[in-house]
Amino acid sequence: MKDALRLGDLEEVVLLAVAGGSDSVGGVRARLAAVGRVVAPGALHVTLQRLEEKGCVQSWIGPPRVGVRAPRLYRLADGGWAAVWAARHLRERLWADVVEPLAEVRGTPEDTVN
Repeated sequence: MKDALRLGDLEEVVLLAVAGGSDSVGGVRARLAAVGRVVAPGALHVTLQRLEEKGCVQSWIGPPRVGVRAPRLYRLADGGWAAVWAARHLRERLWADVVEPLAEVRGTPEDTVN
């Protein structure tokens, strides 16, 4: 499980999309596109497969649909929840070291709003 906590950037955002309720490759793509991250379907399939091997997501074949094959659906496994919380904790700790020096150099975000 130790390796599951070492997420790449794409793995992290895909896990967050799945955690937010996107349960298919199409749903994950749409959610990421909505926040400005365009990802090819093939890259998502590979990433989701890697996350499943790490124990971060579980998948199953969903119900059949008329005219198309049944989709593979995803949900976070316990390892996925642990991984997203660990990634958030890591980023918060790093940001805590950046906010004050950044504010000294660039000002606060409120200072830059017109």
